[in-house]
Amino acid sequence: MGKKTKISSTAYRVLFLMQLLNTNDCSIDYLNNTFSNDPNIARTFSKEVILKYIYTLRSAGYNVSKPNPANNHTYKLVKAPLTMRLNEQDIRTLIILEGYVSSLYQERLQKSFRSLVKKLSRYLSEEQITLLNSIRKAQTNELQQLSLKYSQYTSLIQKFEQYCVEDQRVIVKYKFPIGDEEKQIILEPKSIKYDSKDVFISGYNSITGEKQLLHLNNIQEIKQLPVKSRYNYVLSPIIFKLKGRLAKGYRPYEDEKIAGTDPEAGTITIAAYVDDRNMLLQRLLKYGDYCEVIYPKAAREKTISLVQDALKNYDANV
Repeated sequence: MGKKTKISSTAYRVLFLMQLLNTNDCSIDYLNNTFSNDPNIARTFSKEVILKYIYTLRSAGYNVSKPNPANNHTYKLVKAPLTMRLNEQDIRTLIILEGYVSSLYQERLQKSFRSLVKKLSRYLSEEQITLLNSIRKAQTNELQQLSLKYSQYTSLIQKFEQYCVEDQRVIVKYKFPIGDEEKQIILEPKSIKYDSKDVFISGYNSITGEKQLLHLNNIQEIKQLPVKSRYNYVLSPIIFKLKGRLAKGYRPYEDEKIAGTDPEAGTITIAAYVDDRNMLLQRLLKYGDYCEVIYPKAAREKTISLVQDALKNYDANV
């Protein structure tokens, strides 16, 4: 058996401290609490000992700020001695992502991305920081146009995002696009979905036992209920089989995977893990007799019902 590599306990604490500072601004109390919960440390230290670890990082070139009222009396990693090699295209991509995230109007997502850029900046050279700021300034108009993409949904997006955080059921007054039928739907909120210029809220409908996607354009009203979400939803697949020329050239969508192939029969079996089953079934109907929905039984029966409803349009001509 090979010998175990021995690691200095002090060196481990210093490296662990560096990781913590790269993640958060840290107070002495926060550091001691984290140290005590780490299985390799499992103890607390005096302020003097922790300051020695911080001085060790500073001597290695890490710029760690001193506590003051402006940073809530925490230690903050301002700059690291190591630099990342990002070229101009990398930095442009970062700015594009920044603009896109801003256009989604989800505060938690924006906060996370700002934190990412802040952490990356610690490892960028001054030249790279200057380039990043100049590209951001040059693309101000484009970023502003991008931010308008979903601006009409700002209020609903922010409201539903908060409902997801609070994890309570909501009741949605929804107007279906076909037939102008209005229904009240009770959902356990899960997430917000974006598709081109469309925005949907996603949630679990405990009555139908399915996840649903509701277009924000069709939401008349949404209210929070004083009931906690209770269902731990596991997305089960819809399985369908393709044959003929469709099977030969089919490329699975993002939420699909090939579950099996039969070269002799010339078929492939696809498992689709989708939020909106109705949208999937509508797409599968376009494949005609090249596609068969296999599982689950409810999806198979729903497909049969959709086909029968379509055939009713041709009763007079049959």
